[in-house]
Amino acid sequence: MTQIRRSIVLTTMTLCLLDLSASVTAQTVYKIVQDDGTVIYSDQAGPNAEAVDLSSVKGSTVPSLATPKAKKTKTISPTDQTNYQLRILTPAPEITLRNNNGQVTISAELEPALDSVEYHLHLDNNKVISQRLSTFLVDDIYRGEHSFFISASDNTGKTLASSQPQTFYMQKVSVITNPSRAN
Repeated sequence: MTQIRRSIVLTTMTLCLLDLSASVTAQTVYKIVQDDGTVIYSDQAGPNAEAVDLSSVKGSTVPSLATPKAKKTKTISPTDQTNYQLRILTPAPEITLRNNNGQVTISAELEPALDSVEYHLHLDNNKVISQRLSTFLVDDIYRGEHSFFISASDNTGKTLASSQPQTFYMQKVSVITNPSRAN
């Protein structure tokens, strides 16, 4: 008798869990637009509420950014005669970037890696940013051709290495090429 009772209880619990999970995934979402234009989404129907069809909503996946591997770093000594190499990782040489905000990410890698390095971005023959990180996010780049290189210096200001100069091209949407946006 206890075997049958246990089976009934387990079956009932399984059915309840299935029903609960189905009700969670099948809930309706309502969209309510208030008088001032504010949009509210709710699981409860209210006055002037419209049911939102979620079957057509597709999730999106964001590609993960490649994180550089941690490298052994060393501190610099005054007698250090190491031959350092600085190479640009991004952007690729001669690439055309399309960004209406004029943003570009420039990154480099110093070999061998060091603890205390100051990186300097030189863009169009001007030193524009100095920082401890080897990745630069630059805003407001105007359209056209741009040349750049990165240099690295130690804590005394001595230049350890400089990258090879590189060129990229910035493109932005133009009203001239898209007359429908002129108005």
